[in-house]
Amino acid sequence: MAGPTRDGGTDSDEPLDDATVAERWAELTRDLGELHVPTDDELRATPAEPEPPRRVPAPGPRDYEPGPGTDDDEDPSSGVDGFVPPDPDPFSHSDPALALGWVATVGSLLVGLILLVVNESLPTWVLLTLAATLLGGIGLLLWRMPAGPDDRGPGDGAVV
Repeated sequence: MAGPTRDGGTDSDEPLDDATVAERWAELTRDLGELHVPTDDELRATPAEPEPPRRVPAPGPRDYEPGPGTDDDEDPSSGVDGFVPPDPDPFSHSDPALALGWVATVGSLLVGLILLVVNESLPTWVLLTLAATLLGGIGLLLWRMPAGPDDRGPGDGAVV
């Protein structure tokens, strides 16, 4: 690796003679100063330093532990701060016309696909019945769509 060195010279690929290597080594060790390696007796004689006290980090938000439960806390589904979400609406209150539209649309597509896979040719009356059922289901779904936006309040934001 050729390039400048700290002393301003350049490295070269030429081998150094022993006198130059010894001179550089003496220069490096002189800059380091005297190195003192303690003996076993010195190591035993020095008292062990106590470890400095460790700093305990402040508790964070994930270090929270709930307090002991009371007799009122028997039901684990009581929620946070006693809030219990309302029960969802049952499916029995759904619009039967809307359900019929979905069944007619998706059902006619599935039945038609299954019949086409199973049979090579279908009678014309089956194809016409499936097409009428599909168009009737799509028409019913379109008829039941709301005509405009809901009047839930001002603004275009989310309704809570």
